[in-house]
Amino acid sequence: MKQFKLFFRYDFNPNYQPTAEEIEVESQKWGQWIGSLAQNGQFVGTNQLGYTGKLLKSDGSFVDSLHLSGSEVLAGDMVINAQDIEEALQLAKGSPILEIGGNVEIRDVIPM
Repeated sequence: MKQFKLFFRYDFNPNYQPTAEEIEVESQKWGQWIGSLAQNGQFVGTNQLGYTGKLLKSDGSFVDSLHLSGSEVLAGDMVINAQDIEEALQLAKGSPILEIGGNVEIRDVIPM
């Protein structure tokens, strides 16, 4: 088995405030997906990112905000075990981020 990192991105809308019910439904979807990966020995770990941040530049300056690529923001990441990148792709297709128009970048992990 190899490890792959999944990066979750979506279009950031600072004016959208989900209801408590919407948050609960999304949490359940993520929990079910992560649970199925864990049950199959494919889940290694995950992180959800917050909504504050700083972008440090090579000249030492920084921007006091999230880094957006277009309107997309990095929402979190996950490390999974899979035989190859094709299996990792199949596993990523279960991500709830896809249901809200987001995307999943799949990268192989190089042990250091």
